[in-house]
Amino acid sequence: MSVSSKLAIYYWAEAHNLKKAQKRILIETWRRVHKFHKGNLNEKTLTVAFPSEVKTSKEFLKNSYGSEIPRINNWYSLTEKGKELMKDLSKRLSFKDGKEILSDEFNLELFNM
Repeated sequence: MSVSSKLAIYYWAEAHNLKKAQKRILIETWRRVHKFHKGNLNEKTLTVAFPSEVKTSKEFLKNSYGSEIPRINNWYSLTEKGKELMKDLSKRLSFKDGKEILSDEFNLELFNM
């Protein structure tokens, strides 16, 4: 992952005062939006995660199908505030047809940030 991409993510997280746990789940959501849903922020099945992974990000992510089930993966979609965060991150990162940002290197470095 290029230095400019790392800086874009860093400044995005700083601008929105995101905690580390929030940053991880939101960047994973952003990655899935672009890799699997062609940028469609209105999909109901954007992120699959445990409720404990999402608990600090409830203002950005909501359960897609009713109530959460503890200790298993649930599907989550974006709230309006979450959609604004995704749009802002997309403005900061260029895709270059998805090759650089959605590479395996990005996936590995993402979780070491």
